[in-house]
Amino acid sequence: MHASTALLVLASFAGAVVATGGGGGPSYPVVKNVEGYGRFPCTVRKPDGTWTGDQRLCAESKLVSPGLNKYDNYYQGDGRKPEGAQCVKQHETGGWFCGIAGAQCSNDKHCDNGKCVNGRCQGGFTQRCGSSDSNCSGYLYCTDYWDRCTPNDTCGGKGAFCKDPRAVKWDCAEHEARATYDQFCASGYCHYGNAVCSDRYKEDETCTSDRQGCADGLRCSDSTGKCVQETLPSPRARTRRSVDQHKRALCPAGHAACSVDNKDATPSKRDAFAFECVDVSSNLEQCGACALDGGVDCTALPGVAAVGCQAGVCEIWSCEIGFEYNAADAARSITRRIAKFTRRAPGANGRDVDFRAPLSLLALSLFVSLLCFLLLRWSFDVAYLSPSFLRYSTSPARGYGRFPCTLVNGDESFSANQGACASDQLIAPGSNTGNDDGTQGDGVNPVNAECVEETESGAYFCGIAGATCSTSANCDNGICVDGLCQGGFTQGCGGSDQNCLGFLYCLSNEYDITDSDTCGGQGAFCQDYSTAPLDLEAEEAQAIFNQFCETGYCNFGTANCDVHVPEGGSCEVDPQFGCADGLRCDDSTLTCVDATVGPSQRARSRRALHHRRAALCPAGHAACAVDGSAATSRQSPRGKRAFECVDVQSSLEQCGACASEGGVDCTSIPGVAAVGCTAGVCEIWACEDGFEFDASAGACIKA
Repeated sequence: MHASTALLVLASFAGAVVATGGGGGPSYPVVKNVEGYGRFPCTVRKPDGTWTGDQRLCAESKLVSPGLNKYDNYYQGDGRKPEGAQCVKQHETGGWFCGIAGAQCSNDKHCDNGKCVNGRCQGGFTQRCGSSDSNCSGYLYCTDYWDRCTPNDTCGGKGAFCKDPRAVKWDCAEHEARATYDQFCASGYCHYGNAVCSDRYKEDETCTSDRQGCADGLRCSDSTGKCVQETLPSPRARTRRSVDQHKRALCPAGHAACSVDNKDATPSKRDAFAFECVDVSSNLEQCGACALDGGVDCTALPGVAAVGCQAGVCEIWSCEIGFEYNAADAARSITRRIAKFTRRAPGANGRDVDFRAPLSLLALSLFVSLLCFLLLRWSFDVAYLSPSFLRYSTSPARGYGRFPCTLVNGDESFSANQGACASDQLIAPGSNTGNDDGTQGDGVNPVNAECVEETESGAYFCGIAGATCSTSANCDNGICVDGLCQGGFTQGCGGSDQNCLGFLYCLSNEYDITDSDTCGGQGAFCQDYSTAPLDLEAEEAQAIFNQFCETGYCNFGTANCDVHVPEGGSCEVDPQFGCADGLRCDDSTLTCVDATVGPSQRARSRRALHHRRAALCPAGHAACAVDGSAATSRQSPRGKRAFECVDVQSSLEQCGACASEGGVDCTSIPGVAAVGCTAGVCEIWACEDGFEFDASAGACIKA
């Protein structure tokens, strides 16, 4: 376990220097908040106002590490303090720092991170880094947020990570954090949403991922999401939008920084440190928003037996005995939906009906048996259900539409069943609230949709490409153009998922425009959450996902449509399904080889289970089972299990892995008053009274 009490004094560069040292020469005032990428400023101000360096500030005894002060650091801020470092000027800013690029050295220890090459510290802007962060100086990085190589492979270059958590205080204002992070980029701009160095947005470019990222003189329009000429809002409006922006920015995109209820810590420590990054779109206890910001605890809803959080909305899967779901009385809002419950109808005597009575049980059993028989018989004739239910039906109909209307004839041929497209027959696979948030499965059910054939599969669906329409409401997502629904395979989508039909997507998993810019084309997202229950075998889920790709293959690792890998090609991204027919992924080389000899079936099953769960969550997240027998033992009508996507790199209670897979509950560490989870490792920030931090043990021990 890595830990450091130094985190209690996390600060920007100024915090690393507190006074000038003794020795020869005059002592000038230390300049605080010096711009630059070095971790240890040595800048002083002369009487004439100009800056110079003071070598005494680089004495090892004067240096206060902003991080863990160790080798093999994941964050540059955690690197070892330099020894005998030279105070030199950073020419980009005019500030002076200890051991940055250009400082004299005889070994790497004389440098502030980076390397000593030919007697000089290396790793400044524009210097090549060989895809290794350790080759960069100070707070500069070589790789991106996911530790991947950057295009120009230079320190602080475009695409390099730039939001080192050691460089700023947790509670500093957004503009202060931005100013600090921008110093770590050769371009002068750190993208706040992606956490990598980038160029600022130009006029008419989309800016929704970082609304402060427009170039000088431009602002991000609230209505169009693009950079437009600057027209400043009122100071009050600016203040409202600035509240809590910095905390949110410290978390990955799609997450919120939620305060942690840590009663053992003092109020000041809670305010400064006790928060965690929460995916409020799927978190059961803070669904839709942080608890303090109005998020809903789905597990606390009255009468609920099994519940989930989908797209920031509490989704009730089953009710407790004595309760029934009342959809008509459900309270809805833009950010969340809380279902209301009513007791079962009272009996004639004014009391609840006693379903334990023998006659009631008999009647109920007969009714359920009859209903099951009718449903089973019906499933042999008509495939009404979405792809996630097709495995329960004898119909072989598969395709990209959300609402099958295939009639299976006696000779096993298919024909259209228009009655299956009636509004009261359509079962929404998702929330039925609209696909504005980028989830096709949540699209609103079509109205008066025509049952037409999908030429690729021969099956019939309601409102897909080719169906007649007078308005887009007649289409299963997509749009109505010249009286026909548009948005099928090969059809252009103009960079918008909403122009595609059914479960087809236009953009990639990362919301990037694909090269083909067609619905279901290569590179388009293909793993809609509402199409495949979590408990499906990997092969079953893959068969469903493949339907949403023109190529017939959905890459299980990237969640995008792709082409199979030929013999000799790399299968590292999707070892389970990436290789072409007749090939398999070799475990040792991660290349596609002849499939005549493969790994054991058990080994494949282990990989499939892990891969299947991981693919349903965003990159960097794990699908962790929710603690609670009521939640984990029941399935929803669509087969969803009670799990949530957890960022195990920052989750306090499941740090490093899901709890069921060995993840650590940082809050339960003995003697800890304040703690965090960074890069999947619990970091102790403060110990309780009567305990003190033991660096060698990485724990709080009794004093």
